[in-house]
Amino acid sequence: VLSELRLGIADSGEPPLALSRGRARIDVLNSLRTRTLQLSRIVLEDLSLYGELTQSGALRLQGFGAADGEGGGEVREFLLNIEAITLRKNRLVLTLPDGEQRSMDLDLSLSRDGSHRRLGARLTSTRGAEIDILAEGVGDPFRPDLFSGQVYADIRSPDLGAVRDLFADPSPPLWAEGALGLQVWLDWRYGASSIQARLEGEDILVSPRDDAWQVPLDSLSLQASLRGNEDDWQLFVDDLQVERDDSTLRLPLLQLQGEGNALRARTAGLALETLAGFAGSLDVIPDKLRAVLADLDPRGELSTFQFQVNDIEEPGSDWEVSATFAQLEVEPVKGAPGAGGVGGFTRLGPKGGHVLIDSRGVTLEFPLVYREPLHFEDLFGTLNLFWNEDFVRLDSGLLTTRGEEGTA
Repeated sequence: VLSELRLGIADSGEPPLALSRGRARIDVLNSLRTRTLQLSRIVLEDLSLYGELTQSGALRLQGFGAADGEGGGEVREFLLNIEAITLRKNRLVLTLPDGEQRSMDLDLSLSRDGSHRRLGARLTSTRGAEIDILAEGVGDPFRPDLFSGQVYADIRSPDLGAVRDLFADPSPPLWAEGALGLQVWLDWRYGASSIQARLEGEDILVSPRDDAWQVPLDSLSLQASLRGNEDDWQLFVDDLQVERDDSTLRLPLLQLQGEGNALRARTAGLALETLAGFAGSLDVIPDKLRAVLADLDPRGELSTFQFQVNDIEEPGSDWEVSATFAQLEVEPVKGAPGAGGVGGFTRLGPKGGHVLIDSRGVTLEFPLVYREPLHFEDLFGTLNLFWNEDFVRLDSGLLTTRGEEGTA
């Protein structure tokens, strides 16, 4: 039984490890066999720990060493052999690489029956984040290929920006700030994993590592599953809903794929007016292009849609949008005809793109020439678009139509 314990290292200049109350059960036989003190059960209350998060992401706890360095082996051995650990009202003072200190409250219960382990924990930060974790598994959790288990985490944070500071250098290439509620289910099977997640966020601000651009969102909600690893991953999203000003984007299905700094998004069955309205509210899109989208007022359905950025830190320099569309309607703009019932394919990039048209039952409007719309049985051809910061140019090339008047 321990009470008001203080442990310090002479001449270290570091604050002592402090404990108000605790109990420990000694494994006598193993202690005699190994000639070291072996504990089977331990309960600690009001324990104060001091730690440091290094630039490389390593966690160093005073008196324990880094998890991957000196002292880490003893800590792992202790955690593998202990039968039960209970931590109540414990406090961790963590120093970040920039010198900022965070205080976190921790309650934890860990039990072992043979190689079967159960874990329950709650972590609360002074910055408002709360994390609840439930986990159980069989095997050695420090050797993923010899471990099988499940983890459930419920994460609530009013300030995602504070969480970003806990990542090692370099931080993730894409991050968000704002309030977040996240539930995660992890299933691990001897080296193979699957992750399911449910996310809700408010007042979100998405930006890359260098803050070169920003996308503000009023709210975000989705369900998702994740596969792959840090450098090559796929995210499958269900029931995505994004709100920005008066625009709401809803997607029943979305696939995101990341490879290094490249990002690709795919979806299907997307209402074009929804996408155009949402894109027109984003400052990351050039002003001239947003103005053209507003004038064209596109409607219809995108049967398939893909958006690719080859460097997420510089999205404006190298991106591509490709889509197949049906029943497209646009308004006439600056001499370019309006259209209705158009189908085809488009591919756009940073400096322009093209639209391939191959449709039946098409309506074209030439308000400067004809008072009434013209109706055609068939329409096929190519529209080429070019733009920069100063202008947007549309070149229709040769269009072929067939109607009551014949073929032109």
